[in-house]
Amino acid sequence: MYEPVPIYLNSEALETYKKFHKSHNTEAVSMSGDLAAEWSKLEEIPLRLSLIFHCVESVTSGEMSEKVSAETMNNAIQLTEWFKNESLRVYRLFDSEGDSEETPQQKQKRRLIRLIRRKGGRVKPRDIQQGIKDITTAPQAELELNELVKNGVGEWVNIETGNPGRPAREFQLFTRSTGQQSTNHAKNNGKNRGVVDQPTESDDSQPVPAPEPIGEQFEQTAPDDLGD
Repeated sequence: MYEPVPIYLNSEALETYKKFHKSHNTEAVSMSGDLAAEWSKLEEIPLRLSLIFHCVESVTSGEMSEKVSAETMNNAIQLTEWFKNESLRVYRLFDSEGDSEETPQQKQKRRLIRLIRRKGGRVKPRDIQQGIKDITTAPQAELELNELVKNGVGEWVNIETGNPGRPAREFQLFTRSTGQQSTNHAKNNGKNRGVVDQPTESDDSQPVPAPEPIGEQFEQTAPDDLGD
């Protein structure tokens, strides 16, 4: 029977992680909302990744060590930085304000589609009610979703609940990846107006500049019990 073996960071790996930890939390001070929550989760990712990398290295080399090396930690941090840049790129796409000349109706439609995408492409009226502050009732949320159906960007999908009466339903967004089209597609002279484009690559995929340093009162300290 195998017993679990504790794995630690060697002194160099620990110092490398502490530097990342300090820099990462410096960035986090300027974050808010969903991005702040994302940053709080990414803080520990180098530790998890370095353990995975260390186990793979031990198996492939045939030599088991109880200490994660600085090189392994650096590799884990590099991958984490890629995750961070991708998170920023995606959230920038979500939060893009779009055309400054858009009408209030167009802006509301964009906000709805953005929220539905963030919910996985499928929502109930209460998700809209909870996600957009100026939509305060379920009937109002249904009206907004009905407008999206009329515009051909999604449809209502019935959900089997096993209960008598009116079936529950969810709104499902059409996307190019699903190949779905609205029922109004045939009326649009063959133009695929009922499909919502997925976000495409943009300049936001470029690395993000290093954050400005902040005062010591905002700094957090990495745990000291990770190394030898």
